[in-house]
Amino acid sequence: MLDDLDNLIDELSVRVVQKTQTAFATSQYPGDDDLVEDKSYWEAINLSEQFRGKDWKKIDLKVLKKNRFSLSLFTPEAFHYYLPTFILASVLHPDEVDTLPDSVFYSLTPPEEEGAEMDKFRRRTENFNATQRESIREYIELYTTIETSYSDSKKERAINFWTQHNAPSIPDKNDYR
Repeated sequence: MLDDLDNLIDELSVRVVQKTQTAFATSQYPGDDDLVEDKSYWEAINLSEQFRGKDWKKIDLKVLKKNRFSLSLFTPEAFHYYLPTFILASVLHPDEVDTLPDSVFYSLTPPEEEGAEMDKFRRRTENFNATQRESIREYIELYTTIETSYSDSKKERAINFWTQHNAPSIPDKNDYR
């Protein structure tokens, strides 16, 4: 039974890595001045300095680990551009990046309630194309197979959002609850 689960995880991991690399291969750098939303926070300034001018494929693991709680500080464009490096680090180096996979999962899970956080989530997720959304959904499926501490409702909310998000338009607030 454990061998079957290990094989499934290995298979999903390979698929997530391949799909992520392919889906985001041509992503465009958002520009040095469009990395963080609010430049008044020292964490945002630090994040901007560490990612400024860097190709998402060349970010050091130490930088990712250090900034694992900072995904929400990125602009939607920078989140879109740098998300694949966080996903790949989570899959390829889980023992080296501490709680980074948790942060990635959290950043890809819609809030339960409408309001400012949901609006921000929608802005952050609306520009992914269908191939990118599919790779994100597969990452979430892999992560929720490995990490069992999240509630079923949280897992379902994330998977449902990215499954329905593959439709041409962004789902209504009640579609992924």
